[in-house]
Amino acid sequence: MIPVAYAMPEQEVTASMVKRVVRQVTSKRQVTIPKEFFEAIGIGELIELALDDEAKAIIIHPYKMDDWRVPEHIIEDLAAEGVPAEKMAAAFSRRKAEIETAIGTVSKEVDAELQENPNAGEDYIAARLKELGQDER
Repeated sequence: MIPVAYAMPEQEVTASMVKRVVRQVTSKRQVTIPKEFFEAIGIGELIELALDDEAKAIIIHPYKMDDWRVPEHIIEDLAAEGVPAEKMAAAFSRRKAEIETAIGTVSKEVDAELQENPNAGEDYIAARLKELGQDER
C-alpha cells in the first residue's frame, strides 16, 4: 500500500475525508495534482512540501510568500526609523537578511520541538512567533 497524505488546514482527517488517486511520475520526478485536490486545499503559485519520515509520506500545503507583506513592513519600519532615501536599499537588504536568519533560527527550533513532540504543531509555532514579536517591540 502506498502512503498518501493530504493537507487539510485545521481539520482532523477522518476516513470519510480522505480521497486517493494514483498518478504517473514523469522522468523529471513531476506529478500532476488533480484539479479537485488542488482547489480543495487552496493551492496558489507555491506549495510547501514536508517529508514525514515515519509515515514515509509527503505532505503538501499551500504557501504564499507575501502573506505577511514583509517587504512593505520593512520599508515602513525603516522610514519610521528615519533611514534616508539614499541608504534605504542597503538598509532594506540588511533587515531582510536579519529576518531570514531569524526565521531560519525559529525553523530549527520548531523542527527540534517537533522531533521531541510531534503533536506540538501549529500551536507551538504560533506561540513562538508571538513570543518573538513581543520580545522585539
